[in-house]
Amino acid sequence: MKYQVLARRYRPRRFEEVVGQESVAATLKGAILQNRLAHAFLFTGPRGVGKTSMARIFAKALNCPRAADRTQDPSGWAQPCDTCSTCEAIHTGQDIDVVELDGASHRGIEEIRSIIESVNRPATRGLFKIYIIDEVHMLTREAFNALLKTLEEPPAHVKFVFATTEAQRIPDTVLSRCQRFDFHPITDEAITRRLAQILSSEGRESEPNLLERVARYGRGGLRDSQTLLDQLMTFAEGVLKVEDLDRMTGRVPENHVRQLSDAALAGRSGEVFSCTRRSFELGADPAILLDQIMDHLRTQLHEEVNAAKNGAPSVRIDQLLAFLQILIDASGRLKHSPYAELSVEVALLKLSRLENPAALEEVIRWLGEIEKRSGGARPLALKPTPLPAVTAPTAAPPGSRPIPTRLEDSSGVALPPPGTIPSRAAPHPSATEEKPMARPGKPMTEHRPSPGLNQLLSVWDQIRIELEARHPDLAPFFRDITPGASSEPDTFTVEIRNEFCFRQMKAANRQESFLGLVREVAGYPWKALIRHEGKVITATPPLDRPGPLGPTGGQEPRQGRISEGPGTETLPKSHPANGEGISRSPVVKKSVELFGGRLV
Repeated sequence: MKYQVLARRYRPRRFEEVVGQESVAATLKGAILQNRLAHAFLFTGPRGVGKTSMARIFAKALNCPRAADRTQDPSGWAQPCDTCSTCEAIHTGQDIDVVELDGASHRGIEEIRSIIESVNRPATRGLFKIYIIDEVHMLTREAFNALLKTLEEPPAHVKFVFATTEAQRIPDTVLSRCQRFDFHPITDEAITRRLAQILSSEGRESEPNLLERVARYGRGGLRDSQTLLDQLMTFAEGVLKVEDLDRMTGRVPENHVRQLSDAALAGRSGEVFSCTRRSFELGADPAILLDQIMDHLRTQLHEEVNAAKNGAPSVRIDQLLAFLQILIDASGRLKHSPYAELSVEVALLKLSRLENPAALEEVIRWLGEIEKRSGGARPLALKPTPLPAVTAPTAAPPGSRPIPTRLEDSSGVALPPPGTIPSRAAPHPSATEEKPMARPGKPMTEHRPSPGLNQLLSVWDQIRIELEARHPDLAPFFRDITPGASSEPDTFTVEIRNEFCFRQMKAANRQESFLGLVREVAGYPWKALIRHEGKVITATPPLDRPGPLGPTGGQEPRQGRISEGPGTETLPKSHPANGEGISRSPVVKKSVELFGGRLV
């Protein structure tokens, strides 16, 4: 006798044998008992969860003579006997009254037309003529339209049962004519129990926890789990072992996954690299290796969350969340990557070099406190008053990196340590310079020289951040654009690639908003030549914008310290201690890149 795979040999034959779909079975039996049968049913759900098997059992329950006999014991009503010729023919797909079609290979209007012509002929042996169309979403739109009238008002002896894994692809006109039954993924526990029954019937034994692994690898599909068990029984002799399952599926041992994950959590990049290379030498599949690491980290995350829920301190939750997010993104890109192994190596090395989110959060909170202290339209006079101390975590996670004791911005200016502000700092040379004061109503005749394009470039990132926060309608126009030099004095050029954005910048109010913000941040009344494919817009800064004006009519540059009297000093807003230079701090840049955020 030819061999038959486990998935077919142990296919459900009665309602109670369909694993994990008890609610669907109970509803269908109730419809038969109460004689409240619809004319069309839609079974939808993932693959391998019992949709086609349920359709066949339902057809047997409708046409089995014993199931329709109400003179017998009520426990047998609406329950196919599974022994008569009708039940056997339906189970093997040979019954003349139950027509099974594959929607992928019978998707045209001609096949549907043959169904329409045959529905008027009565059933031969049973009470109903039943049409089961699997993967019905593969039918063409013309075929669906041709079926609509028959589907809405079929003869009384006709029932339609549709099965699909993609219900969203079925037209709404068809969905509205069907009773829908959603088949859910089967739990690992239910699959494990069914696999144990099959293994016992086959006379084979397995190591502890092996069937749980097989069920987990099936991802909610009983058929996939049965196929994997069938393959394992062919691969290994005697007692089925976890080692055999790992070798067959291209997985590495659990202790190896644990070592690799622990090295990444501890930041040991060298060990991560060597473990990854050794995994590939053992024959690990890149996608499966990522799945194994994610499963291990997910288990650790559940343990940490449960520990925190029970009152125990947990400082690794943020780190595990960041790790899992990176691995999920890498897994999504892996199927389209021609360099799968390299992609996995890069993702794992990125994990090992990831800063501890808890430490970064402390730095960000400290910088936020500084920014709150120095908020306002004009600089505040700072005295040597320390900020409240930031409480550090009582326990650092393994492999965490300490908060740096010395922070610098991109210009090399040292930032104060967390929790304090330095009382004094060396004044900028510009603080001692005497500047001519503008008299009310009389413009100054002296003009300060242009600060140069380099100074504008140094604050351009801050200008774009301010655009995002204050003028979100203008921010997309200047995204990924860098200003260039111009032959005209006090003027820079920008090249806008999009013609629509270029036309929008012709509006005077948009020019005023843009150049007013440039003047506020850069401290100089810059002009702008806005270009697009040879066309030029000359934009000039507004002349009546309120604010402290310097000799050229623009705001004073935000540089240096200005003395306001004995015992007090005013820090300019661009100083790192006031928060304006925060956007250029390496620590903050790394934080923004890590969490995908933006400064506001």
